Amino acid sequence: MEVYTQDVLYGGDGDEVVGLTVTPGGERYVAVTEDLGDGETGTVTVTDTGAFSGSSDELGVMLITTADRGPGRRGGATQGSELIVLRA
Repeated sequence: MEVYTQDVLYGGDGDEVVGLTVTPGGERYVAVTEDLGDGETGTVTVTDTGAFSGSSDELGVMLITTADRGPGRRGGATQGSELIVLRA
């Protein structure tokens, strides 16, 4: 798999990741949390299901902290906090 991104929100450089092997349903780390609104707090539960044969190594879980829930309900994450990586 090859993945390419473009930063349309802040206009910065995009990224690329190449050479990944992905097995659908073969995630090692699975995160479960509720969908939280503005100012709410909650808990993230991460389960390590073990390495899946044939998949690339995984580093942990990525949480996306910005959301679009329609007019007047846009996400307010800053560029430095729009996603959080929880390393295993």
